[in-house]
Amino acid sequence: QTPCEKGTFQPNFSQDFCYYADVGHYVDIIGSFSQTPCLPGTYNPNSGSATADTCIDAHPGFYTNISGMYYQTACQPGTYQSSYGQITCIESSPGYYVPEYGYYNQIPCEPGTFNSNSGSIQPSSCINSFPGHYVPLSGQSSMIPCEIGTYQPNEGELLCLEASPGYYVDREKSIVQEIVDLDYYTDNFSSTIQLRCPLFHITLTLGSDSIGACLLDTDGDRIYDDIDNDDDNDGMFDQNDFCPLGVMGWTSGLVQDNDGDGCRDSDEDLDDDNDGYLDNIDNFDFNENECCLLYT
Repeated sequence: QTPCEKGTFQPNFSQDFCYYADVGHYVDIIGSFSQTPCLPGTYNPNSGSATADTCIDAHPGFYTNISGMYYQTACQPGTYQSSYGQITCIESSPGYYVPEYGYYNQIPCEPGTFNSNSGSIQPSSCINSFPGHYVPLSGQSSMIPCEIGTYQPNEGELLCLEASPGYYVDREKSIVQEIVDLDYYTDNFSSTIQLRCPLFHITLTLGSDSIGACLLDTDGDRIYDDIDNDDDNDGMFDQNDFCPLGVMGWTSGLVQDNDGDGCRDSDEDLDDDNDGYLDNIDNFDFNENECCLLYT
């Protein structure tokens, strides 16, 4: 009897021929009564193969998951395979997608977008970051909230904006910067709080961006001293007031300011009748025509 050659086999008795090895198989010995299937991860499109080398590794983007395959199967959309000789495909990761069959890699979502799901197929699976958030890199599965001191009014952005001088942001995920209140200021970018002007100082507008915008207002009437004709608000113009920055909360008049010099008699004025004699030696504190009986 004649043995079957390599690449052929005969499983039956009393035959006058040998079968060629089927596609997806090979026969690498002489006189074989069986053929050997190609292993999972490989395939062979040819018949009559005589060596195991004829089984071809599945290409990247493809796989074979059973033995004896004569073709390789393309990875479906939403999956990929980057290596040779694999028995399965890999589901695309969060932050990525695979739009077609036979992909050997996954495509990352662009900066400014994210995707929290695996196995995504469409580019539309990548969602623009929300206002108050950002995505700085490609292939991200989540967006990042803006930190305090920053904000972002738009969607799909790569970064957050710093609060400008005259503004501040005191919370995360902010979509706007807050303008500084009256009598406050911020003089740096990314401020998280507004700074109070010094005592007895005011600002004239919202959004002051330096301490230089804080103006002295001694009497608190919201007219700063440089243009205020009555800085202590006692009813006496500064040009005639001997105590222009004196005690506040009273009004100059005969009852509290006998000599009308703008200094309150009870605690500011040391010469209530303005006769040139201090009250502590003047027996007639409120009469400028009389003075000191002790010396007359």
